[in-house]
Amino acid sequence: MHKIILMALLAIASGSAVAEWVQIYADKNQTFFVDPTTIQKHENNIAEVLELIDLQSPVKMSAGLFSREKDIWSYSMVVEVSCEKPQIRNLTANNYDKNMGKGNVVVTSPAEDKWTSFVPAMVAKAVQELACGSPAYIQNFIERRAKAGAEAERKKQEDIQRSIAAQQARENELALERREREKERLAFESTLPQFRKTISIGANSHCGMVIERKDPIVKIQTMTGEKWLRLDQVYPPGTHACQFFNGQYVD
Repeated sequence: MHKIILMALLAIASGSAVAEWVQIYADKNQTFFVDPTTIQKHENNIAEVLELIDLQSPVKMSAGLFSREKDIWSYSMVVEVSCEKPQIRNLTANNYDKNMGKGNVVVTSPAEDKWTSFVPAMVAKAVQELACGSPAYIQNFIERRAKAGAEAERKKQEDIQRSIAAQQARENELALERREREKERLAFESTLPQFRKTISIGANSHCGMVIERKDPIVKIQTMTGEKWLRLDQVYPPGTHACQFFNGQYVD
């Protein structure tokens, strides 16, 4: 009977992408899950359960001595846990090339004969408490994890909405700034015809003081000497760059 149950669990492990995973622990490197629907109680206070370890970054592993290494992103394993002592062992483990037990099985690890102490203790203790718990405890655990997952998802969606709202507000702000700059540009350009029409000797321009005017050009005392500019190249002081390249004005 025990062998039949194990074979059933192995079948589930092989199709772990459809298991009913419940998170029990997570850190910056990995997340641990179990499938409470696979818990089996045996004699001598031993329990079995299907476990999954999902990695944040892959590890390298090969199927054999001469096989090329592949990225491993997750492991699913049938674990046997003692309900009396802090001991656990793997009955089998599949190593996958994608997260959450998806993709191809790269390596299948054989069963472990020896029991090992809980490493990491926090994870194994959680597995023990769940696998060895009463049906009521297991149901309560699933409900609490589902509630916590729903709350985490709600906060995630709120964060997304806040991010979208902040991005939209920023886009609106930038659009307003562009409109304001465009209004200023149009207002400035509307003053240019009058400025160029009335600029006279002694008046200041963006390149310096006007020293002679012969429509449609004016002579200006620039930082690099006297230069003739067309009237449509002349701007009020401080509103435009005054640049020359090889003696030629660059507008």
